[in-house]
Amino acid sequence: MVFASSDNLHSRTVPLFLTGDQVFIHGPELKADLTKLDSHYSALADGVKERGVVSFASCPPTEGGFLVSRFCDKHMAPEWRRNAKRERKRPEPERGKKLVRDIERMADAPRMPDTIPLDLDEADYVMFEHRVPLIQGEAEATPIRGAAGGTEERLAVRSTPTNS
Repeated sequence: MVFASSDNLHSRTVPLFLTGDQVFIHGPELKADLTKLDSHYSALADGVKERGVVSFASCPPTEGGFLVSRFCDKHMAPEWRRNAKRERKRPEPERGKKLVRDIERMADAPRMPDTIPLDLDEADYVMFEHRVPLIQGEAEATPIRGAAGGTEERLAVRSTPTNS
């Protein structure tokens, strides 16, 4: 686990609390590395960036000595570097359409009343609804926009009893 702070009290006292699998990074050092990451990704060809951040930055870069990459080496599964280099294929359009239909069907299902206790082991599914900006700064999370050209993705938060 990685902890970051720019607070001097934190940097002085953190050694008293960290365990062997934990790391503390001073805020300005992390900020400088994130700035390097932003420059790295900003230098990519427009065609790559148009595919959306998820397509090229789901893992940190495997080259370039980035601090974030070193944290992944220490705290992630060892195969993260191999997976990061794996070429991402675009999903088949029909598969994506089916997934959207399935999610819409679940989102349109009746909500379970708050008065009924939720047993996750018995639920067919649980949906969490949250608005996520598709564009953050100069980066697009995904190349897909809402049908109306919106700039937010909708993730649903719902639960439906199995007996409905």
